[in-house]
Amino acid sequence: MSPSPADSNPSVPDRRLDAWLRSFVLPGILSALSLALVGSSYPSSPRRLVRDDVGRDVPLHGTPRRIVSLAPSVTETLFALGAAEQVVGVTDQCNDPPQARALPKVGGMIKPDWESILHLHPDLLVATTAGNDAGLIAQADDLKLPLYFTDARDLDGLSRSITRLADVTGRTDAGETLRRGMARRIAAMSDKAPPIARRRVLYLVWVDPPIVPGKNTFLDDALRLAGLDSITADAPAGWPTYDLESILRGNPDWIVAARHNAEALQRLSMRPGWKDLEAVRAKRLITVSEGIERPSPGVVDAMEELRDAIVRRQASR
Repeated sequence: MSPSPADSNPSVPDRRLDAWLRSFVLPGILSALSLALVGSSYPSSPRRLVRDDVGRDVPLHGTPRRIVSLAPSVTETLFALGAAEQVVGVTDQCNDPPQARALPKVGGMIKPDWESILHLHPDLLVATTAGNDAGLIAQADDLKLPLYFTDARDLDGLSRSITRLADVTGRTDAGETLRRGMARRIAAMSDKAPPIARRRVLYLVWVDPPIVPGKNTFLDDALRLAGLDSITADAPAGWPTYDLESILRGNPDWIVAARHNAEALQRLSMRPGWKDLEAVRAKRLITVSEGIERPSPGVVDAMEELRDAIVRRQASR
């Protein structure tokens, strides 16, 4: 079943960090058993402090060897850095790469199962502002578990975030190699022939109601660097619901969505208003890997996939 907008928590990625850090409600008291488990397994004083992407100092006891990932984008990044052997647990939503599916599950992104996390004896938790709630900070602090937050507002921010996480996990060289490779591939998209002439697209994060990437979002940046112009780039910051009248006025050349929205995308031709759009009438509808929505190295694969799909479709007409 496809996730709902609430499940994907689309409003989180574009809150200001200070507001995001203040926005949570303090968690309840966790069980004495859980606290005892932590107290018996975690050293009392850290060997070093590292600063995460939201400016917090995170205590570490050497290079982390038992990492729990609290988001799909984090899992993908850790695997891309070659840190798979250090990952001991992932969320229920972590489905890529396929090897991650066999790892122990620790619940959802918003409400992880802390008992399952504790049983894995992690020496680092890694979360992201693009989906995890700031309330996790207080919960992890109560359990004396170090929690590192990643934050990537655009592709440049993603590159910086990857290199910092690489340093933290002892994968500095791999992080630099990954960063350079991503930069090279993104730059190549602007030189690739044949050009796609800045086609205007409507990207639907969710189809009904239409939820779109607004201005200053990670996804809007990914579309732009793939050579496309989002018709919702001037929408309110974050992931707003977009009205049909504005979509009709924008009249996109292409309508794009992640593959889990494929069925809903095809039904647009039967919906009032939507069926009048030129892109719908001409069947210029494209689905792409959901990696384009995630701040992880896989976003570059999805950008190339989308660009190549449009180039092929244009060439065949």
